[in-house]
Amino acid sequence: MSVIDVGAAIPTSTPSATQVLTPKPAPKVDQAFKDIRAVSARSEQVYTEMAQQKTRSVEEMNKVQVRLQDVINTLNETIDLSPNKLQFSVDSVSNRILVVVTDEVTGEVVRQVPAEALLRVAHNLEAMKGILFDKML
Repeated sequence: MSVIDVGAAIPTSTPSATQVLTPKPAPKVDQAFKDIRAVSARSEQVYTEMAQQKTRSVEEMNKVQVRLQDVINTLNETIDLSPNKLQFSVDSVSNRILVVVTDEVTGEVVRQVPAEALLRVAHNLEAMKGILFDKML
């Protein structure tokens, strides 16, 4: 049979009121809050950078579109001087470059690139975009 020392289990002094009422924050909790603040700040920075990049991309796309239209106008003016009838344009729905070769005498379309059937498919896909996808990027 073993003997238990009852006096060892009883504290000899009582804790003061300030020790009981003000617990120290756990170092892991403090570090977690610091990590959350750092991640939040970095997320805001990345979001801002992405918004700026999107704006730059849209501006660049607009510049390219204007330049493309200038080149098409120049090609059309140059072709008008020759006996061949070629017409260059950009389809407004699909944003594809169109080349149409016509017979100068009859005015009949000899060839179109892309073909009319492919252009209709592109138009139909563009019209279905709102149905197929919830949002545009």
